[in-house]
Amino acid sequence: ETVEDFINIGDHEGDTVAANLHEGHLITTFTNKQNIADTNFLLAPKPVQRVKDLNLLLSTGSKASAYSIINKYGVDIIYFSEESKKMFKSDVLRYAEENECFERKGNIYLVKCTQ
Repeated sequence: ETVEDFINIGDHEGDTVAANLHEGHLITTFTNKQNIADTNFLLAPKPVQRVKDLNLLLSTGSKASAYSIINKYGVDIIYFSEESKKMFKSDVLRYAEENECFERKGNIYLVKCTQ
């Protein structure tokens, strides 16, 4: 899968996507969706905290931590790319497995509810 997969995923142009820092700008470019952080986000509020939150969202096994970040940024879609899998040494988002609040489509997780 590539970032182009996002073009037809998600119901609303205004969806917020979480993806690793290096892929965030590609998401904005190809999909017209906003992202939590990318390599061009230095003017966004609290950039260091955004990176910490993003890395935690992509690496944690804690549902509570994940939902806290999802709610904080209004995340609708999580892109857990092959690059992210290598970076975070996991093939899946552990908190999203067997969880009815997420719909997985390959490397893309659609957030269906918040806790």
